Amino acid sequence: MPMERQTSMTAFRHIAMPLLLFGMTVLISLGSAPASAAAALPPFDAKAIRALLRDDPVAGRERAVAYLDEQLAPDTLEYSHAARLVSIGYGMEGRLDEALTYGRLANRVARRLDEPATIARTLTNIGTIHRLRGDIAEAIDAYRGAIDIARDRGLTDVLIATLANQTELLIAYGAERQALDVALETEALLGERANPGIYPAVAYAFSLNGRPRDAQAVLARGRALFPAEVPRELTALYSFQEALAADGLGDRTVAERLIDTCIAAVTGIDLPTPEIDCLDYGARFAIDRGDIAKARDLVAKLAVLEAGGRDSPNVFPADADRLASRLLDLQIGIALATGNSRRALALRRDKAKVDDSMEATRQTFEMALVSAEFADRIRDARLQDLEQEAAVMDLRASRQRLLVIGSLALAGLLALGAALLYRTARERRRLNATLANSLDAQTVLARDIQHRAKNNLQLLISTLNLQRRHAGDNSAGSKALASQMQAMAMLHNLLYGADAGEGGGEASEVDAEAYLVPLVQTMARSHRGEDQIERLAIEPVKLDTAVASPLGLIVTELVSNAFKHAPGGHIGVTLSSMAGDRIRLTVEDNGPGFDPKRAGRKNSLGLLLVNDLAQQLHGELTHQDRRPGCRWTLIAPRRLVPHGRHAATTAA
Repeated sequence: MPMERQTSMTAFRHIAMPLLLFGMTVLISLGSAPASAAAALPPFDAKAIRALLRDDPVAGRERAVAYLDEQLAPDTLEYSHAARLVSIGYGMEGRLDEALTYGRLANRVARRLDEPATIARTLTNIGTIHRLRGDIAEAIDAYRGAIDIARDRGLTDVLIATLANQTELLIAYGAERQALDVALETEALLGERANPGIYPAVAYAFSLNGRPRDAQAVLARGRALFPAEVPRELTALYSFQEALAADGLGDRTVAERLIDTCIAAVTGIDLPTPEIDCLDYGARFAIDRGDIAKARDLVAKLAVLEAGGRDSPNVFPADADRLASRLLDLQIGIALATGNSRRALALRRDKAKVDDSMEATRQTFEMALVSAEFADRIRDARLQDLEQEAAVMDLRASRQRLLVIGSLALAGLLALGAALLYRTARERRRLNATLANSLDAQTVLARDIQHRAKNNLQLLISTLNLQRRHAGDNSAGSKALASQMQAMAMLHNLLYGADAGEGGGEASEVDAEAYLVPLVQTMARSHRGEDQIERLAIEPVKLDTAVASPLGLIVTELVSNAFKHAPGGHIGVTLSSMAGDRIRLTVEDNGPGFDPKRAGRKNSLGLLLVNDLAQQLHGELTHQDRRPGCRWTLIAPRRLVPHGRHAATTAA
């Protein structure tokens, strides 16, 4: 198996433990003033406790708790620092509930003191704790909150560390394009005093997006900041990322040498994720060279890490499934290399179950991202409305002042000035009431859309996939139902995505290519039939939103039937524009053929659904039985009109 960019790898925290040590603890403020010393404790020193945490998390956490109980007064900045140290200690021990409790305590104290830097740091810590707990939406919200504060207040160090955490989170759930955007912002902020542990996260995003030279340049900048005595964890991080970039440039020999360096660096130290990355790639190289003995040795070590990964406090929940998938990939590769096809087939079935679980988690993450982005747009819209209303009020206030001055100069107009003042005040109250009602309506709308998006789509899709996996239901009917749900989910993402309607509302039109191409590809993966799609030609036609939904369901049903009735055959899907603002959809295969006039009642349910949807579109649906093979053609308007020609099914 050649070393290449693989989706199954992107979720792994290539800098997890080093960022826990270099990132979370480096956020602790070093400028806290000492409080009056208690009898049994020296003055509070955050730097000393942080050093103790690195060597002994339990002792460091207990020392910080002692300061909270015996020396520090509540509602002081030192109290917030100590609470955050306790949170970090509990997190390093894997006691995440206690870590979250103290993290929130530190954040509450910082908010009461109105200390933006400390607020942002505590939010970053809280986000990392939520990631370890598997609370995806909460982690996204915490990181976004920290980033917003750091940007507004110019807190560069906090912003860099939080952006690195956000980059890692996006990579972990396969959002590689979004991770690149965040990595580019992070790279622009990196300076001469940046933490060298940050650079591998940026380089990883570059490599995963096909930019290995940029990854090499970033790593070179990071190496220039190495301390005189380089820690082994930094050696492991940089060796792996440099190997990834070298392989992306086709330099396989250098990549293998760097992987060996990484394996040597992590041997004997507690750094599970860098060790996983290096063992995985080392095994892939060994399989490619035909060195099965070495590959088996590395896979055995990887299996030990996988066995303890799900109970380890240092492994994120999403990473445990990714590790299982990668391990199965390697075992399949060894089985194929040794000619054991029976074992390879059994392992592929196991891997399919793991991949289904990963897909459900990825969909949950995507829905959380959509909800967070929608909330941001609602917030920005509110702020814009408030700013506009404030400008109006300022203008009215200016006019009022002019009237008052005029009334003072012209004593005879005092009565008129008083009347105008009263009228202005009444108008202000009316505008304030209107603004409040508008904001309330927007809040209700946001909650309603978020409720439908998160509960109706996310829960339905995730629950359906989980039920299929646990029940072992791989029938055509269950696949068709899953495909129909996926079609509605994809349409929802286009309607309410980042580039949807103006102001965050629903899009008025949908790009057919952006909608139908991923839909057909997803269905092909679901049926394990990517190679059966011989032709997929969708023009970027703009569709009315009322046309896009029925059209997607028609494509889902016809393509599902093609996979069902033409197993192993070739399938073609095309969509093109026609004169008269119409579109032509064609779905064809080279299977045994199908005659709708002789189809039984049970087999005609799908055809009834397609006919009903075609009538809804006021389109004309025709069928050509070529024996072998059949072709379905739909001609319909791309915009739905109130009155039009109803669909009819004919055999050509």
